[in-house]
Amino acid sequence: MRAVAADPERLVICAGFTQALSPLTRALGAPVMALEDPGLADRDRTIATAGGSHLPIPVDAIGARTGLLTGTSASAMVVTPAHQFPLGVTLAPSRRSELPSWAAESGGLIIEDDYDAEFRYDRQPVGALRGLAPEHVAYTGTASKTLAPALRLGWMVLPCALLDAVVQTKHDRDLGSPALEQLTLARLIDSGAYERHLRRARRHYSHATALQPRDGTTASGATPCWLPCAITSRRPRSAAPPPDCTWSSPCPAGSTPPRS
Repeated sequence: MRAVAADPERLVICAGFTQALSPLTRALGAPVMALEDPGLADRDRTIATAGGSHLPIPVDAIGARTGLLTGTSASAMVVTPAHQFPLGVTLAPSRRSELPSWAAESGGLIIEDDYDAEFRYDRQPVGALRGLAPEHVAYTGTASKTLAPALRLGWMVLPCALLDAVVQTKHDRDLGSPALEQLTLARLIDSGAYERHLRRARRHYSHATALQPRDGTTASGATPCWLPCAITSRRPRSAAPPPDCTWSSPCPAGSTPPRS
């Protein structure tokens, strides 16, 4: 689906990115995990529960500032190179090359969260980081954005050195993942229906994106301030919106955001 070379023996099925992050953390043994800042909510709590700690790495207009990893105690970096959440930027080519170099020199691990990589309209799609350094990248993907978050279906493609430890850790906690959903997705992929669905969805979303006003305003002339639902689903209490700005959120008030 993302042209990732994946030996079936290295593929581990999980219930989404959060479930992938927990066994990866445990398999590394009390690691210091570098995290994009800002990023998906509750990653630090997942890591702490699994025995690790975290180190924030700032994100700017060209992605995570990967150069800051050098000289730190980080043994792994969690990164969303294709579509950073919540800022939406793509990791710049220079920083994409910095990550494998850091991993090779330090013995570190890159945990690639391939968040929302299937849908991109402002630039050409970028390849997965795993292709640059297969033995230093644990690739994770899900069907949450392409099909539905309720499926709770994801996957990891792992370096050989981590495979046994991650499999054992996951087995100790859930004994496996539901088979019917996996078989259904496999049939969709084998039949070509999944690829056809992606093409239709891309055309539909691209058309909807093209209909938005080019100046970034809504039909009423106000500039929408979208707050990612993983950060908040309500209007901030401490301040009123600026006169030309409308507060809104992609999730209903009080709802729980789906995990990737």
